[in-house]
Amino acid sequence: SHTHSRVETSIVRGMATATRGATRRRAAPLSDDGAAVAAQEIETKPPIPRKRQPHTVLIAVLATYLAATAARIAAEAWRPVDTAALSDFDGAGAHRVLKTLCAMGPRVTGSARAEIDAISMLTEELHLLSEVAAAAGATLEVESHRGSGGFYSDFLDGFATAYQNVSSIVARLSWPGASRDALLLAAHFDSFPTSPGAADNAANVASALYVLRALASGPAQRHSVLLLLNGGEESLFLAAHAFAVGHRWAHDYRVVLNLEAIGSGGDQIIFQLGPEAGWLAEAMRTAPGVRGTVIAHDLFQIPGFPAGTDLKTLLKHAPRSKEDGGGGK
Repeated sequence: SHTHSRVETSIVRGMATATRGATRRRAAPLSDDGAAVAAQEIETKPPIPRKRQPHTVLIAVLATYLAATAARIAAEAWRPVDTAALSDFDGAGAHRVLKTLCAMGPRVTGSARAEIDAISMLTEELHLLSEVAAAAGATLEVESHRGSGGFYSDFLDGFATAYQNVSSIVARLSWPGASRDALLLAAHFDSFPTSPGAADNAANVASALYVLRALASGPAQRHSVLLLLNGGEESLFLAAHAFAVGHRWAHDYRVVLNLEAIGSGGDQIIFQLGPEAGWLAEAMRTAPGVRGTVIAHDLFQIPGFPAGTDLKTLLKHAPRSKEDGGGGK
């Protein structure tokens, strides 16, 4: 996501199959401009029959919340957070988070604004959210994560990159009896050096926090939800890589919804969707305000296309499942 703009949410979707020896990636279809949510599924053997995909209900709930997010953040007047129905999306609370992040100014990876100010504020928000979860019988675990490493990227003409101590905040929402197989909701809080990053990507960070809040206070789900707020996307996907290869919870994600900027206004757009994810398209079809076309998807498949998101990194370097021995790229 290298469009630096003002308000949006994005939906991206890709498809990967984890095998015992390696991770195979398959291309995906669906897209356009506007806002975007990135979604990706990692299937382990034996595959789940498509008509019984277990994440369908959870995806539909998330899509419904996300469909209203951008408009409500922009349109709702501010009100105290506790006046909102806890099981509904609180647009005013998300707007407050958005304004607080933007007031910090540019949040460049490694800067005090990103590493201290943004992380402290977002961590405090998550700890408050954990109290909401506990009151509803759910559990929210919150961890900070720093990672060092290196990898080869085929972005643009391709290059090798190395990094040290890139930061993320990771949270896990679970319910009694819920599977450890998880949906990963991801958004980056760093920004381009010349921008406070309202659209790219503070609006989506705020949306992700309050979607998690709505889920935490709502009915129990069959699967856990992971939240990745990472501080190293604009530096070309470093923190996503650090999480995928270095955090123990990364072994558990099976579906990725990556919230990313693809413009500074307009409707939410599903701009990549896996070819075998008809069940996901069907779940999102019932959410108000969500749309998608194949245009952006096709653009992102062009070799050397000068744009990218954390989604590809989260898929390419996703660990194999525990049943397949763990580890891996």
